[in-house]
Amino acid sequence: MADHSVVYFQKNANLVDEVETVSFNVSGVIFQTLRSTILRMPGTKLYHIIEHPKAKNCREIFIDRHPGLFDAILNYYRTKELHLPKDLCGSSLKHELEYYGIPDQAIEPCCWVGYSAEMDTQGIVAKFDESSAADRDALILADTYATTTQRNFRKIWNFMEDPNSSGTAKVYKCVNIMHVYFIPKSTISTFLNASTSSHGRYTEIT
Repeated sequence: MADHSVVYFQKNANLVDEVETVSFNVSGVIFQTLRSTILRMPGTKLYHIIEHPKAKNCREIFIDRHPGLFDAILNYYRTKELHLPKDLCGSSLKHELEYYGIPDQAIEPCCWVGYSAEMDTQGIVAKFDESSAADRDALILADTYATTTQRNFRKIWNFMEDPNSSGTAKVYKCVNIMHVYFIPKSTISTFLNASTSSHGRYTEIT
């Protein structure tokens, strides 16, 4: 399958074929390194790119990828130490590393903590989203096969427990609040009136 993210630009006829350097144009940003540097890591994406027959007589190789990580990629070829830029999110870094055929286990310890923590957080969020979606699907499925009585019971439950389920439920909540507030107040007033009346009768008798 052809990789359309890589384009080879041919060299001018007057240039020497035996060029020891290679130029990468990564989405408009130019990077240069020695061919021998890339050849240190067989099996990686850049290795296959410069070993392609089209790369023999090209002056520049265009790669349609994010240039933010490419400098770190080249430094990894040079030093075998992979340090990550801090301005890229973990998901973007992971996608770029997969594209270039570099395992994330190559990340140095100083950068691994932040990278792994972010990926763990994204994994938890993804699982939560999947769980929520599964719950919604299960509820829809259950409602599909539910009896009329079960559907009515669920509506009553939502009506009483979830004020935001409908306009009527909101009115019901307001009435409940008023009931809780005004009934005890009226009860206390009645008790006080009764006590006052009783106290008055007691005074008259003595």
